[in-house]
Amino acid sequence: MKKEDKILNIIRAIRLSFLEAGIIYTMGACYGFYTILKAIFPEAVAYMTPNEDHIVAKINEKFYDVRGEYIGSDGLPINGFTLLNKRQHSYWESVVSTQRAEFILKKDEK
Repeated sequence: MKKEDKILNIIRAIRLSFLEAGIIYTMGACYGFYTILKAIFPEAVAYMTPNEDHIVAKINEKFYDVRGEYIGSDGLPINGFTLLNKRQHSYWESVVSTQRAEFILKKDEK
């Protein structure tokens, strides 16, 4: 199996693992999705999309998110991604930590 197929199969499995995965990992938890891919593919690197509202993982010169390869609506690769710097990594790690804390607190309220 080609590595790209393995990447896409894993992404598909994560996306299909629960109903809201596609929504959650594209609307606030995109950095968390990157960390999953990073755990599986240590060479993954976090990048910000050109519109600066989404984190994607670069693996083997291609960009991925929970939907698969991150490409334009025309089916062509998108350019203009920005490598996350240390400050941005820290920010997004704090977002993920805050999301976990909020979930735990809401769960304990029930």
